[in-house]
Amino acid sequence: MKEDEFTLQELREELELRAVPEKVEEKLKALYAELPDELPVRGGGARSLLKVLGTVTGTAAAAFLLLFGLNTVNPALAESLPGLGNLFRNLNGTKVTGGNIPTYDDAVKPLDVAAEPKAGEQEKLNFTEYYSDGTYLYLSLKLEAPGEEKEIAWYSPEWYTDEKTRMGIDLSQVTVNGKQAETYKKLFLEKNGEGAYEGTWAVRLPERAENGESLTVQASVPELYGTKTARYLDNPPDAVLKPEFKASFTVTADTSHNRISEAETEDNGVKVQKVECTPANIRIGLDIPFWGRESDTLLNTNAIALGYPVLTLEDGTRLSHSFESPDFDWDYDNLKNGGRIQGIWVYEGAPEDSGTAILRIYEKQSDLLFSVGDAELDHRFVFAEFTIDLNTGHAEPSKRYLELGMEKLDTGSYDRTARHAPFTNGYFVHCCEVEEGVEPIDEYTAKGNGVFTQNVILYTENPEYRALELRCYRDGELITSLRSCPEEEYNQTDEYLGGSISYYKGEEGEFYCSPIRDPELTAGIDMTVLSFHVNYAPDTRKDGEWGSILPEDRFDKLTLADPETGEILIEDVWETLQQENLETYGERFS
Repeated sequence: MKEDEFTLQELREELELRAVPEKVEEKLKALYAELPDELPVRGGGARSLLKVLGTVTGTAAAAFLLLFGLNTVNPALAESLPGLGNLFRNLNGTKVTGGNIPTYDDAVKPLDVAAEPKAGEQEKLNFTEYYSDGTYLYLSLKLEAPGEEKEIAWYSPEWYTDEKTRMGIDLSQVTVNGKQAETYKKLFLEKNGEGAYEGTWAVRLPERAENGESLTVQASVPELYGTKTARYLDNPPDAVLKPEFKASFTVTADTSHNRISEAETEDNGVKVQKVECTPANIRIGLDIPFWGRESDTLLNTNAIALGYPVLTLEDGTRLSHSFESPDFDWDYDNLKNGGRIQGIWVYEGAPEDSGTAILRIYEKQSDLLFSVGDAELDHRFVFAEFTIDLNTGHAEPSKRYLELGMEKLDTGSYDRTARHAPFTNGYFVHCCEVEEGVEPIDEYTAKGNGVFTQNVILYTENPEYRALELRCYRDGELITSLRSCPEEEYNQTDEYLGGSISYYKGEEGEFYCSPIRDPELTAGIDMTVLSFHVNYAPDTRKDGEWGSILPEDRFDKLTLADPETGEILIEDVWETLQQENLETYGERFS
């Protein structure tokens, strides 16, 4: 899959941040300082006004770039980051599926089947182990590819059904009892240090199987792509094999470790309707109220609904979400039954003898992104908590969150309509950040170009045009300013997301104004976005390899004024943003 634009959007949806905790930021900066000056980036075109229109706040944007760079050069390290590892493993194609299955006695069964290649091919593919919980089939494989040892991994390509979106179907296919099985985890084989490649392949059975039921499996692997880099999703394959492997064998479903409970229980309006525990995963049916969206604060663009379910073991170990599972069915936009959300949430299976797990419905997803080890973050709010007996699947409301200093929010009194701070003279500061442009080196690589802009994004409920001026000061002296202008004075048009966008561009910077057409981004209120992008002087100095501006070269005060009347609308834009965060989250930006 080509993920140039997809990756940034997915991260913004998954990782909408207000600030990166200091300990995590310090650790990442120390690691990042050891990286080379030029890093491959996804879709390395220069960021501009168009990219900023959907951006997040400054600290978050810096974190995204830092994490992308880290993941590019050291994907193993990025995949080990607390709270983020699963996402990067998914992006890198190395997500471990059913990693705790081997902890269960006799769950993994040996399988010694050699796939047949087409005539004349030297490659060998062996199916070595399997496990089936009656819903999924997990296969372990080993590849020998003489003369192809330079590759670090081999993977199954996709047959694209839509070339524009690059979405498609896995070329490697499995049928069970003559019926097509749906791919759960694509075939991915990594070098094992002995000259061969080992990995896994998982599919969802076309029909649920009973304990001890025999399943006839037919597998075909027509092509394999080889890669010399962990960034294989961004690049053409380094090698292609077309062995046309085919294999037939029989496996047996083992549901002896499965535990299912359909006893409904409720806490604070949250209903657990069903829990199914297997060595491979834990599937929980949930029915929760619609408490609003994270974007109701107007400080981020994450329109995901509030109420984020997290499952941990008793020792705090977090069980990762299996977003790619075919059973995952959680549509935040599908508000059913008078403002409620229903669906299945899927987690990795717990190790055997874990005993219990704790399911917490946190207020919002953003609080959960960074943690040190398995420690919980401060300022955490929960809507509900359940303790699940993994031996029976039974769930009961509990209050373990109190031991961690968390506060429970009451569903009956939770007010989502006033989740944003007040407007200042009719304007709300959504974003205030300094950004450095980038220039492409080649198709996959870019570097900073030393051109800086001061970006300010404002919201207003007034759709009528008004003359505005963003004034930029340093040490009390007016350095530069950028005025708004009516749409008929726009002089630049760019292609964007299959359409076009017009805006003003001049020596002093860029300006854009448009209605926000998605009410989910603005708490259901009709608003207009105003984007100011003021150019710094060409001789602005960089602060080392980090690419930020030297503190003495930065604008230290930004003021929004009406140039026709002289009225000061926002005395200090940055300080106003800080106050909005303080009123909304109880803390200022770090």
